[in-house]
Amino acid sequence: MVKFKPNDADYDSVLERLQGVAQRALRIVLAFVYWLHDSHPNVPVFWVHASSADNFRKDYAAIATQYKIPGHDDPKTNILSLVKTWLETRLQAQWLMVIDNADDLELFYQHQPMEVSTGTTSQQSNEEIKLAGYIPKCDHGLILITTRDRKLAVDLVPQQSPVEIHHMTQEEAHLFMCKILDKRQRIS
Repeated sequence: MVKFKPNDADYDSVLERLQGVAQRALRIVLAFVYWLHDSHPNVPVFWVHASSADNFRKDYAAIATQYKIPGHDDPKTNILSLVKTWLETRLQAQWLMVIDNADDLELFYQHQPMEVSTGTTSQQSNEEIKLAGYIPKCDHGLILITTRDRKLAVDLVPQQSPVEIHHMTQEEAHLFMCKILDKRQRIS
C-alpha cells in the first residue's frame, strides 16, 4: 500500500526529477494517486511491482499481511489467489491498485515456476502462475497498469484502448486522469 506523509515535500522534487515517456507515465500515476489520497483519504491504494513474479507476489503478500487477510500467514496459502479474492469479494470499499512495470508479456500469460525468496536465498516453488489471472476484477476497484508493451496493455484490458502517454504538464496530467476516470469508473 502506498504510504503518504502530510505535506510530503519530497513529492514535488521526485516529480521534477522524472523524465522520459515511462517516467511521464509514472509521474501522471503518482499525481493521480496523491490527488486521490488528498480528496478521498479512505480509498486504499495498493502499489504492485510487476517487473518479476517474485516482486508481484511480495507486494501481494504485503497487502495480505497489512490487512491481516485470514490465511495470509499459512505457508500453504496461494497468496496471489487470496489477495485477489479478498479484493474482489471481501473488501467492499472502493480501492485503487497500480500495477507498475508490467512490461513482460510472458510473465502475465505463460505458466512459469515462481521464484520464492526465503531470506537470503531463492528457491523454485511448485506453484505455477500466470499473473494476469491474479488481477482482481470487480466494480468497486480500479486498476491502473503501467507498461511499455502495447500488446500486453491490449491483452490485459481488452475492453479498453490503452492510453498512450506523451509529454504533459502536471495540471494536464491531473485533468487527463480525471477524464479517464470519468469515462471508466468514478470514485465517490
